[in-house]
Amino acid sequence: MDAERWRRVNELFHAALSRDGRDRGDFLRTACEGDDSLRDEVLELLGAHDEPSVVDRPAVVDRPVEADPALLPSDGNDALIGRRLGPYEVTGLLGRGGMGIVYRGFDTRLRRPVAIKALPPEYTNDDRLRARLRREAMAAAALSHPGIATVFALEEVEGHVYLVHEYVPGRTLRATMAAEPGPWPAPRILAIAGAVARALAAAHAAGVVHRDLKPENVMHTPGGAVKVVDFGLARFEHGDERLTRTGGLPGTPGYIAPEVMRGDPVDARADQYAFGVLLWELVTGRHPSDGAGDTLTAARVLVGDVPGGDPDRGPCPPALARIITRCLADAPRDRYRTTDALVAALDAADDDAAAEGADATQEAATGAADAAADGTPEPGAGPGAGRPDWTPLHWWQFHQVAISVVYGLTLVPVWRVREWMPEGWGLVAFIATVAVVGAAANLRLHLWFTSRVYPAQLAEQRRRSASWKRLTDTTFAVLLLTTAAVIAPDHNGWAAFFIGLAITSVLSARVMEPATTRAAFPAE
Repeated sequence: MDAERWRRVNELFHAALSRDGRDRGDFLRTACEGDDSLRDEVLELLGAHDEPSVVDRPAVVDRPVEADPALLPSDGNDALIGRRLGPYEVTGLLGRGGMGIVYRGFDTRLRRPVAIKALPPEYTNDDRLRARLRREAMAAAALSHPGIATVFALEEVEGHVYLVHEYVPGRTLRATMAAEPGPWPAPRILAIAGAVARALAAAHAAGVVHRDLKPENVMHTPGGAVKVVDFGLARFEHGDERLTRTGGLPGTPGYIAPEVMRGDPVDARADQYAFGVLLWELVTGRHPSDGAGDTLTAARVLVGDVPGGDPDRGPCPPALARIITRCLADAPRDRYRTTDALVAALDAADDDAAAEGADATQEAATGAADAAADGTPEPGAGPGAGRPDWTPLHWWQFHQVAISVVYGLTLVPVWRVREWMPEGWGLVAFIATVAVVGAAANLRLHLWFTSRVYPAQLAEQRRRSASWKRLTDTTFAVLLLTTAAVIAPDHNGWAAFFIGLAITSVLSARVMEPATTRAAFPAE
């Protein structure tokens, strides 16, 4: 199928989708102008949309894990239910589609629930689909991130291939959007978007492109976590494109990037396009192609639509509108250079939302000050006012910068007291303190910079720097206590100062910083 043909199919698909099911047949007969093959292709897409395939139905279930009795009913002829596939027991049915079946299973070795993806009986000998299932296993297994559903195993039993996934309880983002039509507050949208973008950034960092991102493939767990699932169409960058349906295009209509439809080279920025569509739906409650048809013009439609928001849902925050418009740019080069940059833009949008609240508070304080007869500002109106919406991550970032500054300022009194120490030792103590302060401050500023610019790498950088931070903090305190002990006989006031500073640094490193870290990264 060439790009022009796919454009026409996609346009008719969305036009038919907006109509009642009873009217679709008449609409397509008229719109296809006697082209029966075109009509059949559109009907095939509509059928796939109404009855999701294994790609559209992730290895999850839209209900809590405790609700086992509510599993989908079996037709009574499903030979797999009740069987063992290696160490896995098949206990029920989670989802059934035209290209796959997802079962609820139980890992008898590790005593945990799992999801087992299998090909339908009629496709078990289809080498292309078997290869796609194996590729999904390889793509997802290459990833390790709390926002991505984990692949446990790829089993082959009696010639059949089975993919064993993490069982993710909860419901899809699509189901959440249907159950809670909104409008949703910007912080909630940003929280969901940030979690999805971080998961994508981790996949892209490993060279994996999802290629089928949409609300159906994003899950909410009962604990509030967000996970990206179903890498059935994923591929490694510069990988094989031949495992898609013959004549078709990878992905779901309405989420496929323009370069994919044109047959141009594809990279991770194709996922950014799908992310932009998803974010647009979160903001407006509808798909950008509703009423517009051709997804190739979606970005141009959005330029005039998104910034104003939806009349029924309120205005779209300008920062979000800019992100959506950039993600939906027609040319990949006009989107974000990396998905880490997209994550940083979302974090900045979160900061902008907080800053807007701060500005409103400051304006109110300024008005009150102007009205006061003596011109004295209202109590509490100062640099810190208007920042009550700081997130735990902001406080963690502030702590990193504040400690770096305090450590740096400590060099001033250390330089002052060097003259009171035995000859030669004062300079040694000062140089040692400079080295330790430089290392400690650089470690923390590096983490602050990573959290702002490359947030997808933050967890790894925090892990790698943890032991070095403990070493530098401990050494810093020891140097201060040693200095205090040396100068105490003649300068007990300065000695008390250094002892207090050492105690403060220990409490900050062992009490305050762990507290801000737990608040900022509760899932770790």
